[in-house]
Amino acid sequence: MTKISGERDRDLDREPATLAGGTVLDEAGAQAWAEEILARVPRPGRPSLGSLSSTSPKVQARLSRELHEAVLAAAREEGVSPSEFIREALAERVARRP
Repeated sequence: MTKISGERDRDLDREPATLAGGTVLDEAGAQAWAEEILARVPRPGRPSLGSLSSTSPKVQARLSRELHEAVLAAAREEGVSPSEFIREALAERVARRP
């Protein structure tokens, strides 16, 4: 059932709505329309690193204080965030594997 502003709940498959301009709206059309609109709404949190429809996995690791400070310094020197520095370092390491 879909709630149309100013109207009662309506089963659009049994009782399609006619919109301004003559477009007939059924449940499938309402669902597609809702998905299209929601796809335009910014998602909370950080943007995905991959596809727009997925979330990026988060990996946590403990570092020695010395390694952490070295990562921070190297990232600062390269003008990138520590996260970007770590992603690039991991990608390079994985790419070197046979």
